[in-house]
Amino acid sequence: MKFHVNIQTRQVVVNETIEGENEEQIWRQARKEIEQRSPFLVRSAIKLMGDRSIWERITEYVNEKNGLQEPVPTNAREFIEMGVRSGYITRLE
Repeated sequence: MKFHVNIQTRQVVVNETIEGENEEQIWRQARKEIEQRSPFLVRSAIKLMGDRSIWERITEYVNEKNGLQEPVPTNAREFIEMGVRSGYITRLE
């Protein structure tokens, strides 16, 4: 699987092509990119947050920015699907 990920929040922008065997690997790589690109204090908070907390923040930002009402994903597959629907993740392969 290969996706182009353009995740944006108030503090972080990730605009990368990410490859993995499944949605879980894609999410792990995206999370790693989010952590690396975050300001120091935000990075520390992200490292302590669970996946669902991060998905909540990203979903909140996407909904607010685009006038959507996407539900918060409960797993990596749902997160990728929500990203594709809302346009910030593009499936390349």
